[in-house]
Amino acid sequence: MIKLEHLAELMSQRGLSWTSKLVGLVAAILFGSLGMVGAHFIFDATNSLWLQISVGLVFALVGYAVWVLTCQIPKNKTGYIGIGLAIKAETEDERKRIRSDFVSEIAGALNRAEAAQPFCVVEIPSYLAPAANDVKGALEFLRKSKCHLLIWGGIKTRKQSKKNVYCLKLEGVVTHSLIAIEQSRILAQEMRLSIPQKTEIALANELKGFESASNSLVLATKYIVALASALSGDLNLSKTLLLELEKEIPKRKSAKKRGISAKKTDVSLVGRLAAVLPRRLADVYFVEYFSLVLQWQKDRDNLELLNAAERSLEMYLVYEKQLNGEGPQYWISKALLEVSLRNSFEGAQKLLLQCKMRAIHDPVWRLSLAFVKTIQGKYAEALQLYDDALKLDIHAQTIFDIEDYVQWWLAKHNGPAPLFLLSALLNAKAKTDLELAIHDLERFEELMKYEQNTNEKLISRAAILKSELDAHIQGVVSI
Repeated sequence: MIKLEHLAELMSQRGLSWTSKLVGLVAAILFGSLGMVGAHFIFDATNSLWLQISVGLVFALVGYAVWVLTCQIPKNKTGYIGIGLAIKAETEDERKRIRSDFVSEIAGALNRAEAAQPFCVVEIPSYLAPAANDVKGALEFLRKSKCHLLIWGGIKTRKQSKKNVYCLKLEGVVTHSLIAIEQSRILAQEMRLSIPQKTEIALANELKGFESASNSLVLATKYIVALASALSGDLNLSKTLLLELEKEIPKRKSAKKRGISAKKTDVSLVGRLAAVLPRRLADVYFVEYFSLVLQWQKDRDNLELLNAAERSLEMYLVYEKQLNGEGPQYWISKALLEVSLRNSFEGAQKLLLQCKMRAIHDPVWRLSLAFVKTIQGKYAEALQLYDDALKLDIHAQTIFDIEDYVQWWLAKHNGPAPLFLLSALLNAKAKTDLELAIHDLERFEELMKYEQNTNEKLISRAAILKSELDAHIQGVVSI
């Protein structure tokens, strides 16, 4: 008996898509005709013309409904990570191989995963699969199937060196939240490198060949979904999948050493993942740290957020050490935690001084160290660090973050007075918020009235800044 996939394939070879409305119309006519013929033999032909027509119409509607159902794209289950597999095949044997030795292997491996969300492998009938290189069609497919990742392509049996081989060609497209064009480009590049574009499997060794190909695709699937999840802000899912891969890679390497056969594509993918995983995990842990710090900025009394941030930062360091060792990003972040969690200014100073050798032109550690020096009462050093930092290019968001932290500290401790002067300098020269600069300068002058030991250098700098602000307001000079 001819199967639907066979019929759809035959139609496709003649340039007619199964999803064409013309096919639906033909299905309705055929079913309607069968209904009328059946009614003609069952009922009295002379007295049941309208009955025959009615039965024919019902059968026509049923035929059309059946066609509509066959055109429906299978959908991912709610709460699952949906992986759509849409692979066109030319023969029934190829379809069996794809279904039993490829799709089922991938589904089984992914279902054994320990991800926060379970996987759901959605097999798309080959007659509904997008054409090769049809990225637009694949994206529409992805949207309708509600999957996170769609892998599509085709399989053909060809002769190579007088031997029959399966030629498997695959493409991939993934869903994610709106991201920058550069991030999207990087994700597309990673996908292309992870999904083997062409795999050849000898029929004589097809079981091992399909097993190797499916294992590679499982690794690629987890990696791609992990990247897309990170870009979409789902750090927990991304981290879980990357950690799963980290456990899996040594097993694959061990299998290779024990002489277990593996395709070249699998060996190459395992090697590449082993090389990039530390970088990806370091990035995810640092973004997690930064996200927790942002949450703490909205709830400064919740120190558990900072404790969690510190744990993420230490995990970031574990993977960063595998790459370049500690760097300014870690030292500056750790210094913030030393001050905020433990009031350890000496510890923060030691961390920030390490930035001198690795990031001499970075203004952030200078501004952070100036804050620490001010709290320690080393005002001249603090002013010099601020002057040096303000000569450098400072990212706008960094200025806002530093100013926000300083203002929180001042509101909580009401000083020390010199910190108001540093805040005024930052607002005037880097943030160009003259209103806040004037406010901070006034608070500095007010608190300095109660200082027993007046620092002449601070008074002089405050007078110069006040003069500059007054002149700017009058339109004479610019800060």
